[in-house]
Amino acid sequence: MADGGDVWQVRVDEVDIARQLRLTWWPEAGGRTSEITFTVEEAERGTRLRVRERVSGGVSPKGRRLDASMWDERLLGLELRCLARALLAHC
Repeated sequence: MADGGDVWQVRVDEVDIARQLRLTWWPEAGGRTSEITFTVEEAERGTRLRVRERVSGGVSPKGRRLDASMWDERLLGLELRCLARALLAHC
């Protein structure tokens, strides 16, 4: 998997269809591992996606302190790609 200019190895650790996905990833060049859990929950007005990332040593694999905005950017990018594909499918 690619994230910016970095390449990551990814292992799927757990799948609970329509509820949870747990992955472990680490930089291909070596470094800290990170466990990410995506959980889908019913919410008052739709569905909530929770992202939990646990990194060995408490800093990101790139050496930065963990920051929720990193996931905001990643998920926004994913949403935009999904919307673009949906629009192109209708053209």
